[in-house]
Amino acid sequence: EAHEARTRARRQRLIRGMRGRTPRGFAQRHHQTAGVLATPLSYSAPRWLAGGHAQTIWPYRLRRPLIELRRERVETSDGDFWDFDWLDAPSSDAPVVVVFHGLEGSSDSHYARSLLVAAARAGWRGVVPHFRGCSGEPNRLPRAYHSGDHQEIAAMLAAVRGAVPAPVPL
Repeated sequence: EAHEARTRARRQRLIRGMRGRTPRGFAQRHHQTAGVLATPLSYSAPRWLAGGHAQTIWPYRLRRPLIELRRERVETSDGDFWDFDWLDAPSSDAPVVVVFHGLEGSSDSHYARSLLVAAARAGWRGVVPHFRGCSGEPNRLPRAYHSGDHQEIAAMLAAVRGAVPAPVPL
């Protein structure tokens, strides 16, 4: 019990010490850029959700927004496929938001759903291209993705551009 109390007190001191601090170098990196940002931004976590771990885990406890998506299977040049989940909009010339999911994420991830809901409210379209093996169905080839595969991302963006002709902005 004494050890737990010391640990709890140490954690509270750490949280109090971090609250309101700006990361080192933030002001130098984020000073006025083309008149957009005149002062550094500051963020203070709510008392009940202090710490990055808690802020990462908390969204998983929230209900994900419901949004209707249309799935499209896109064949790749190597005989495999990607699944694209599209958010359609009333206007065919509406801008398109491309949301790449995180590690082992998908269009069902809380952040992807929230971004797509915001796009829908703005009258925009959206698409979540699923990396290989992340759409809920195993891919044909034993190839996995990694976040540094810029050629795969470029090919996905080219496929999106093929479905959304210019001059519609991506």
